[in-house]
Amino acid sequence: MPVDVVVVAASKEDAWALRLLAMVSAVNVLLDTGIAREIPVVGRIGPFLVYGVIDQIERKMVIPSVSATASAHSSVPYFEYILSDTKTRVSKSLPRKTQSTQNILQCAIYARLFNQLSGNHPDIPIDFAQFFFSSLSYLDKTRRLSPQVLTHARSLLCCTESGSYESLSATLLDLDDPPMTLATLLPLTLAWFKFIPRLSSTIEIEYRYQREPDTVLATVKETIDETWVTQRLERGVLFWQGKIHQSEMETFDVTEVPSRCGPCAYRLNCDWLQEQQRLHEQKVGLIPTSADSDMTKSGKCHP
Repeated sequence: MPVDVVVVAASKEDAWALRLLAMVSAVNVLLDTGIAREIPVVGRIGPFLVYGVIDQIERKMVIPSVSATASAHSSVPYFEYILSDTKTRVSKSLPRKTQSTQNILQCAIYARLFNQLSGNHPDIPIDFAQFFFSSLSYLDKTRRLSPQVLTHARSLLCCTESGSYESLSATLLDLDDPPMTLATLLPLTLAWFKFIPRLSSTIEIEYRYQREPDTVLATVKETIDETWVTQRLERGVLFWQGKIHQSEMETFDVTEVPSRCGPCAYRLNCDWLQEQQRLHEQKVGLIPTSADSDMTKSGKCHP
C-alpha cells in the first residue's frame, strides 16, 4: 500500500528531483500491484517540454478470441497496460462530441508522453537529457540534491516490494558517491520506465455522476489514432508559437456550445460565442466569406 511521504524541496533542483522520484514511485506501484493512479509524466510536444499527471494505468490480461485459423502463439493470453481517466458530470448525461473529443485527445497525449519515457514512441528526442535540460535552462543539473531528497531517492531506487529491480539498484547502494544530482537522477528515472512496455492503443474514459460518485454513466473505449493526434498537436504548437491566429484554429460546431459556458451569465451576449457562430456559418456556407463579399460588391461574380 503506497505511503505518503513529505519531503521539503530546498531548491528548484530539489523540486524537479521530487517530480522525477514521484514518477519512479508510480512505476514501482504499477509493477508491484498492476495498477497505479496519479502518474506524473514529462515529455516532448514539438519544441516544448510538457509535464502532466495521468489519472490511472492498469495492467490487464487479454485473452485472444479463439478461431479455427488462429495459431497457437496468437491464442496465448498476454498483458496490456491500459491508460484510463475518470470524468465527473454535473448531469446524468454523456458529454457532447466537442467535449468528448477533448477528453480523448488529453488521454492520447498522456499516453504519448508515457511511451516517450519508456522509449516506445518515435517522438522521443535522440538525447532526452539534453532536451530536458535545455528546456529547463534555469536548473543547475550539477547541483547536489539535499540530504532529505537523497534519503527519499535511496528508499525508492534501492528498495521495492518485488525486488525485481535488483540488477538496476545494485549500482545505487551509495547514491551520494558520486553526489546525486539531476544529471544522474534523470537517466535512472528513464531506466525505470523501460520496465513498462508500450501502452495499449486503447484508452478508457469513465463518466460518473457528480452527485452520486458511485454511479457510472458509461465507460467509453477509444482506439488512439496517432495520425489524428499528431495533426492536432502540430496545429496546437503553431498556435502556441504565435504562428497562426486563434481565428485560424479549427472552430467548433456552435450547436455544441462548451458545457462550461452553460452557467455563464454573459453567454447570450458573449462576443467570443458570436464570433464562433459567424465562423461556423461562414464555414458551412450560410454567409459569404470576405472574398466572396468583395466579388459581389464589384460585380465580378455576375456574368
